[in-house]
Amino acid sequence: MPARLSIDYQCAANVPTVLADEAQIEQVMLNLVTNAAQAMQWRPGLVRVRVESVMLDEAAANAHPGLRAGRHARLTVSDTGPGMDAATLARIFEPFFTTKPRGEGTGLGLSVVHGIVMAHHGAISVQSTPGMGSTFVVHLPASSATVTPQGRASDTTVHMGSGQHILYVDDDALLVSLVERLLTRRGYRVSGFDNQEQALAALRADPAGFDLVLTDFNMPGLSGLDVTRTVRTIRPDLPVVIATGYITDELRAQASEAGVRALIFKANAVEFCEVIQRQLVTPEG
Repeated sequence: MPARLSIDYQCAANVPTVLADEAQIEQVMLNLVTNAAQAMQWRPGLVRVRVESVMLDEAAANAHPGLRAGRHARLTVSDTGPGMDAATLARIFEPFFTTKPRGEGTGLGLSVVHGIVMAHHGAISVQSTPGMGSTFVVHLPASSATVTPQGRASDTTVHMGSGQHILYVDDDALLVSLVERLLTRRGYRVSGFDNQEQALAALRADPAGFDLVLTDFNMPGLSGLDVTRTVRTIRPDLPVVIATGYITDELRAQASEAGVRALIFKANAVEFCEVIQRQLVTPEG
């Protein structure tokens, strides 16, 4: 997080186990905290994250469509930003709805969060008042399964690298930082750039030093396809993967013609890891 922003994180000791995909819940956390930071436009502010246990009775459960009464883990992410009006709140989870300027956001982040939470039989809600910040609340039902401290069920599904070097390009500096952390935790080395020319200069300086290029598609100046074509001239065998918020048949055709190995849905961190792993293990597949 930028130095002007602070995170106040508290996790209660009695939070129940939930049956969930670790990488997808990580995506929920990343999106909610990033959304809070962007809402404050990187000005001095505070993001509060709370994880706690809550028992919902019938009335409380009925207030959240899809929930049943019983014990839940509750995640709360709040910010001290400008808040939202009623019209914005009514559309906040719609795909492609965004309050950001054109070219600065796809409007997919919160819709993806909503889909993940619903798929886990949970619920997400938001409270916000103009000038008073916003608070997102996620409820996930407690699981009766017993989980030992030594391991997690999702460990076997997390795709881990073995030190492969990835060149990552995105004009959003925050996303560069987040993806660097995500992939580093998965065992990869990452060189991230928010400038296409600087990224290509790094590749020219050491063509054999990289194992894969991951680039955003929609960027000012050189697009992801332009980056791919330049990579082909520097090192034709280097796999290139493009991340985008909207995949069309036209883009698929253009990507194939340019030599792109795969297209990734930008808002899905799970797919990031799966596609990268697949390209590095079987790059011609």
